[in-house]
Amino acid sequence: MNARFYIAWRYYRGRKNKNLIQRIGRIASLGVAVCAGALVVLLSVFNGFESLLIDRFDQVDADILILPASGKTISPTHFPFDQLRKLDSAATWSAFLEEKAVLRYRDREYVVTLRGVDSSYTNVTAIHSVMRDGAKPDFSSYSGAALGQGVAYYLGVTPEVSGAIQVYVPTEKLQRGLQAGSGFRTGQVWPESVFAVQAEYDTEWVLTSMDFMRDLLDEAEVSGYFVRTENMDTEQWAERLGPNYLVQNRFEQHGFIYRIMRTEKLAVFILFALIILIASFNFVGSLIMMLIDKRRDLFVLWSMGASIGQLRGIYALQSALINASGGIIGLMLGVILTLGQDYFGWISLGGEGEFIVQAYPVVLKGADLIQVMALVWATGWTVALLPLFKLNEAFVRGGNHV
Repeated sequence: MNARFYIAWRYYRGRKNKNLIQRIGRIASLGVAVCAGALVVLLSVFNGFESLLIDRFDQVDADILILPASGKTISPTHFPFDQLRKLDSAATWSAFLEEKAVLRYRDREYVVTLRGVDSSYTNVTAIHSVMRDGAKPDFSSYSGAALGQGVAYYLGVTPEVSGAIQVYVPTEKLQRGLQAGSGFRTGQVWPESVFAVQAEYDTEWVLTSMDFMRDLLDEAEVSGYFVRTENMDTEQWAERLGPNYLVQNRFEQHGFIYRIMRTEKLAVFILFALIILIASFNFVGSLIMMLIDKRRDLFVLWSMGASIGQLRGIYALQSALINASGGIIGLMLGVILTLGQDYFGWISLGGEGEFIVQAYPVVLKGADLIQVMALVWATGWTVALLPLFKLNEAFVRGGNHV
C-alpha cells in the first residue's frame, strides 16, 4: 500500500476514542452526504418527469415529422415517396392538414388547432392509448372529432352526449386583413372522444378527418406527413428528401419543452454544486486543526526524509477520504430514497385521478450518480488544497517544539 495513503487512512480512521477535531470532520462529511443524496433524488425526479413526458408525447407523435421548408402545405403529387421508401421500405406514413380554428358550442368559444388526419394516423401513432372518454376514433367518420381534454373542459363538451360543435376557420383574405363577406369558412364536428397527453397539447388540439378538413378549407394539398420508421437519422432524411422539406424527430418536435427541462435540471445541479462546495468548506477549519494537532507527527515524518509535498499529499488524501465517504453515503441514501419512491410511491402528487400518475415519477440513471460523485470529489480536492499552503518547512520545523 502507498505510504501516503496508508498514513492518511490511519488518520482518517483515528483512534477509537475520536477527538473533537475528528468529530468536526465527520459532521462536515455528513453535510456533504445530505447534499449529495438530495441532489441524486432531485435529478431522478427530473428524469422521471422527462421520461413521463416522452412517453406521453410518443402516443401522439410519429417517429418522423415532415413539414414544408417554406409555405404552409405540401403537394402530394410532387412529394418524393420513392425516396421515403428507399430510406425505409417498411415505413408507414399518414398525411395531415391543419389550421387554426374557432370552435363554438352554445355560448362558449375557444381557439384551437384543428388537424385533419387520414385513417393511417392510428398506424403511425398510439393515439388510442391516451383516450380518456368516448369511443376509440378511427377518423373514418366524416365530421367526428377527438378533442383534447382541455378543449373539452373549456367548451363544456361530453363525447357522444353533446351536440354538434360549430367550426369557424378564417379565410385567406380575412387573415390578410381584407375581410370579404363573413370572412370565415364554417362547418360542424361531433365530439366522439377526449384524449389527455399534456396540458399544452390538450388545450390546443382537436383531431378530425382529412376529408372534413379538405372540404372545410377547399384544399387539395396537405400540411405534412407523419412517418413511422426505424430510421431516426433526420440528417439522412433531410438529405434524401431535399431542401423543400423540414424533417424533425420526436425530440425536435417538442424541442422547446425538452430544452426547458434540461435547463431546469442543469440549474438544479449548479445550485447544489454550490451548496456542496459551501458544505465542503467546513473541511478547511477541521483540516487546519488537524494540521496543528498532528504538527509533532509532521516533524517526525519530515525528519525521516518525507518531503513537504509528500506531507501535503497525506492531508490532501485524508480530506479527500472524508469528503468521499460523505459522497458515497449520500449516493447510497439517494439511491435508496429514489428506489423507494419508485416502488412505494411515498410522495404523491395530489388527489386521486387528478394527475396522469399518482406519485412523483423517478428514474435513476448511472450517469447522474457518476456526475454527483465526480462533483463531490472535485470540491473535496479543491477545498483540501486551500489550507495545505500553510504546510511549509517553517510550519513543520515548529513541530519540534510542540
